Amino acid sequence: MTTAHGRAVATADPITADRPPILPTLAALAGSITAISGSLMDWSEIEHAQWGTSQVSGLDVDGLYTLSASVLAALLLIGGLLSKRALVVLCAAVPSVVSIGLALRTLADPEQLARTYLADEMGASGERAQQLLDSLVEFSTTTGPWIVLAGAGLAALGAVVAGARGFNGRRRSEPAG
Repeated sequence: MTTAHGRAVATADPITADRPPILPTLAALAGSITAISGSLMDWSEIEHAQWGTSQVSGLDVDGLYTLSASVLAALLLIGGLLSKRALVVLCAAVPSVVSIGLALRTLADPEQLARTYLADEMGASGERAQQLLDSLVEFSTTTGPWIVLAGAGLAALGAVVAGARGFNGRRRSEPAG
């Protein structure tokens, strides 16, 4: 192809210029699926002397948000892979980072899961919730948020690597200055 000034330039093949590499994209998709699985698992275990042990599902707390974000990331990855657009794959990192933030928030404050459980299941809030929280024998975080953290981390990393490599391929094929 020549420019208006008669200078010859090499143009990128429009099919391969923006194509994200398959392996990082599939790794990111596997991470999103892992985060979806973790969102559906139990996130906390609460033990009380009178009621016994109860599990708090991820869907009862932030798992619903991590599930939505991970499904969105998976759809963006599939869409980017099928449309061969690195930008779409790169955009999948955003909902993955949201899932990472929510999982980290849950892991940093496991007492919040117990408070949410008491508010939703027992209808307790304020001072009554604090009394019930003090009477709990133990509350702990289970594997659900850890799986979301690992899966969303892999999804974000894979999406960034695949997006960057797709754009890097385009830059190499564009003319220099």
